[in-house]
Amino acid sequence: VRSRVQWLIVFLAMIVIMTVISYYFSIHYKSVLAQERELLGGIVKHLELNLSGRLTALQFVAADTEPKKLDQKEMNQDLIKTVEILKFFNARIFDRQGKIIAEAWPSFNTAEVQDRESFNQVLEGSLIISDVIVSEKYQRPYISLRVPVHRENKQIEAVLAGGILLDDLAGLVEMELLPLCHYIFIKDNNNRTVYYPHPQEGAVQSRFFRDMQIDFQQKPRGVISDKSVEDDEDLIYIYDTLKNSNWQVV
Repeated sequence: VRSRVQWLIVFLAMIVIMTVISYYFSIHYKSVLAQERELLGGIVKHLELNLSGRLTALQFVAADTEPKKLDQKEMNQDLIKTVEILKFFNARIFDRQGKIIAEAWPSFNTAEVQDRESFNQVLEGSLIISDVIVSEKYQRPYISLRVPVHRENKQIEAVLAGGILLDDLAGLVEMELLPLCHYIFIKDNNNRTVYYPHPQEGAVQSRFFRDMQIDFQQKPRGVISDKSVEDDEDLIYIYDTLKNSNWQVV
């Protein structure tokens, strides 16, 4: 009987120890997640401040723009000023059908809007940051910031858009200071890369293909755990959605 009691005491002691250890690691994991969410939240906020600031500035430009009252030369001059001040590579005004009315710098390969989904959202009154588009002039990917242009009767008459090359956007992301063993990437809901750190370099290339295959299930934010293919270490992907966009910042 004494032997059984001793085994029971040992067994209960092991349960208590395992519970304490499990509780400790659970609390530690939650603490790490909270710190990483705070880090990501700061990065997303910095991007939002920059891009939302440009969207707001575009709204002021759109408020002074009435295509039917302005001649082509005057619209072009206003768009050139917009490009210079807001650091776009081009700016355009589209009519409701997606045809170009005016642009800062002429493009000869296209006369219609690209990324119709985001364009249609602007026609409904939203401010939008588009998914990734390939520049027909430079053959370089870019994103388009888009705002509605209203008539005096408040109806939407056109869409004003400013383009930012992904190379320039990368400069904003790379200003962020990250701890060791951290990296950032951004992709849109069409699984196109908005930003990724040097995907052509050796082992980073295999990591790039793995990261692009992760299914975030269209959720605005969350956490996914995985294993590194290079060294079988645990990975935590923490992601959030950028305001006015379909982007996931990871």
